[in-house]
Order: sequence, then C-alpha cells, then structure tokens
Amino acid sequence: MTTTTRKPRTGKKSEARKAAMAARWKQLMELADAMELAMAQDEDVAAAVAAMAERTGYSERNAALIVGQRPTAQQVQSFKKWQEEGRQVRKGEKAAYILAPTKKRREDQEGGEQAEKAKPEQAEKPEHPAAEDAPQGEDGEAKQSRRFVLVPVFDVAQTDPVEADADADA
Repeated sequence: MTTTTRKPRTGKKSEARKAAMAARWKQLMELADAMELAMAQDEDVAAAVAAMAERTGYSERNAALIVGQRPTAQQVQSFKKWQEEGRQVRKGEKAAYILAPTKKRREDQEGGEQAEKAKPEQAEKPEHPAAEDAPQGEDGEAKQSRRFVLVPVFDVAQTDPVEADADADA
C-alpha cells in the first residue's frame, strides 16, 4: 500500500494559484509594453535590450522582459541549465520570468491521434488562459494551438560554482 506524502490541492488553493499566475502574467505584459515604449524613446534602453538579445539568443521581447526585471543581468539561463553547467542558484534568489512557446495537440476523434503536449526547452509552467490558437483542421477544429508559458530564468550573478566533493577526488 502506497501512501501519499503530499496533500491534494483544494479548490481554494487552486483558484488562488490561478489568480496569482494571472496577476503575474498581467504584470509581465505591462512590463513588456513599458519596455517597448522605453526602447522607442531611449536609445540606451534599446541598446541594452539588443545586447541582451544577442548574448542570450532570446527574442527581443524576452530580452526586454529580462532587462526590465533585472537590469544588471549579464547571462541568464534556467535553473536546470545552470546545474548542467556546474553552477547552483543560491537559495532565496528571485527569478526573472520570460515567455516560452509550447504546442498542444488536441485529440482527433476520427483519426485516433492521442493528445500530446510538448514541453518548452526549460521547465513548463501553467499556461496562460489567453493564448493564441493555431491553424484549424478540415473540420474547423484546431489541431494544434500555440501557447506561451512563464519560464523562470536566473542571472549568473545569482549562482555559485558547485564545489567538487573531496570524496570524488580520493
């Protein structure tokens, strides 16, 4: 007999989590719009966003989100990517959030396709309710939809190198 170590979420907690995510999404969209305006008015901001986009390979919008949330950021990656590179994000550090696309394939009733969900490159987060839909199939029903999820990223200044164990050297 297995035991559950985690309590199931209640309706209130679920609703509170959805509301918090919707608020975070709204805040990030307002920040992105403000950064777009700042880029149009200030060449220094536009240069900082362009440099961030070039360094990270992220889109201009994601680079603007990073610069808006963490102006001193130099190199940002996901928690998992930092661990793969031998670095650990310090406890208590706050992430900057960017948008990552994800595709969701809907179940095709006649063709028998299975519902499939592709994860973004980093970690998947709850989807935003106002995501854009993809092209529709012959029957008028969407076969795929593209959605964006919030993905946390951390700057190199928020990480420490992982020290090698003394036992591993011996």
